[in-house]
Amino acid sequence: MIKLIASLGLLTLVASRAEAVTVMGQGNNKCSEWLTEETEGTSGVSEAWVTGFMSGLAVGDKNDFLSKTDVDAITNAVTAGCKLKPEQSIAKTVLSIVAKMEK
Repeated sequence: MIKLIASLGLLTLVASRAEAVTVMGQGNNKCSEWLTEETEGTSGVSEAWVTGFMSGLAVGDKNDFLSKTDVDAITNAVTAGCKLKPEQSIAKTVLSIVAKMEK
C-alpha cells in the first residue's frame, strides 16, 4: 500500500512538473501565440526559449535526450503539440515532448 501511494505521488510530481516550479519567459505564453508567431515568421524568441528550456532540463536531469534531434525537429514537434492544444502553455507542451523523448 505504501509503495502504491509513493508511486502515485511520483506520477503526480511528473505529471505536474510545470506547476511544481515557476516558469519564466515565453513558456508562459499559450500555444495559440506560438502558432501565430510561426505563421508570421516571428518565432525566434520563442524557439530560443524552447531550446534553452529543453537544454536546461537535459542538464538538470543529466539525460542527453537532445543528442538525437535538432532545432527543426523540436520546432516541428512544438508546433504539432500546440495545434492539438492551443490553449495550453508552451512550457506544458514542451514538457510533454520531453517526456516522450526521455523514454
